[in-house]
Amino acid sequence: VTVCLRVRYSDKDRTSHVVLTHDTNQEIYVVIPPAPVTYTLYLEGVGLSLINEREDRPEELLYLALQELGLKVQLSAHVAARLKIMRVQLDDQRSESVWPVVFAATRTHAGPWLEASFRRVPDASTHVLLVQQVQLRLAPSELVVEDSFLTSVLDFGDQIGPAVFGSTPPVPGDYNAS
Repeated sequence: VTVCLRVRYSDKDRTSHVVLTHDTNQEIYVVIPPAPVTYTLYLEGVGLSLINEREDRPEELLYLALQELGLKVQLSAHVAARLKIMRVQLDDQRSESVWPVVFAATRTHAGPWLEASFRRVPDASTHVLLVQQVQLRLAPSELVVEDSFLTSVLDFGDQIGPAVFGSTPPVPGDYNAS
């Protein structure tokens, strides 16, 4: 009696197959599912300042603060991801600002500002992305924008546009531009 043992890995469904072959050429397949892997990222806070360096004095235009960010990705026979942001606030940092808080969750809301998750199921038979579940929860938020703040941010965009996009600004909707 001869028994042959082979191990094959399938990229299609990310599983390993152990193939036992008996001397009668009958194959017995034993499927070993992939080991689940979980990646977790937690940041206490992230801040981003937009600073306009005009002539001789720099001016901070806005500050975006994100607090308690969590991202969890699970890879196994399916793919699942969850994003949670507890608090967000966008501030108008200009000295002449009347309304310094531009965007934030309402003060009465105690939970996370954003919760988003999805679960994808692999389908080896087609090239279609099958999403089993998508959830998005956004806390009630307040937005107050002064016209002078909006003008300052748009002016800043006009100044950095050539540095980012080159001398020719992109045409809206033209995604093939180099």
